[in-house]
Amino acid sequence: MYLKRTLSTLLLICPVLCISQSIKGTLANSGNCKKIFLYEYIGSNIFPFDSTNITNSAFEFSYKVPIPRGFYKLGTSPEKSIDIILGKENIELSGDCESFLTGVKLSGSTENYGNYVWNTFNQEFNSKVEILKKKSNEIFSR
Repeated sequence: MYLKRTLSTLLLICPVLCISQSIKGTLANSGNCKKIFLYEYIGSNIFPFDSTNITNSAFEFSYKVPIPRGFYKLGTSPEKSIDIILGKENIELSGDCESFLTGVKLSGSTENYGNYVWNTFNQEFNSKVEILKKKSNEIFSR
């Protein structure tokens, strides 16, 4: 009897205490975008992990048990997807379906913000390196 009552209590409390995870968002200009996909990395390859419909410009992935922490891609196709880090945080996305790669903002995740800052720094650094390479090639080709 005690075990039965304890299990019943746990079943009632678990939805409150158990950690769930969600990825939700809104996409403007979603007329041509019917689905959004979550891809997982396995090595350097990506594979579909989950998908959901985009309805009235909104979508949501919801998991009662958080999916494994790691790098994933989120987008309307493998080519039109962004890298995201999934952990225990709930992520919100807003943007434009037609310019998904450049017109998307993530919120609710400090890890993804840190990744964004790192990638921005990396892109700026790489563009400066390319300028220096071009200038050095001009100087040494004389």
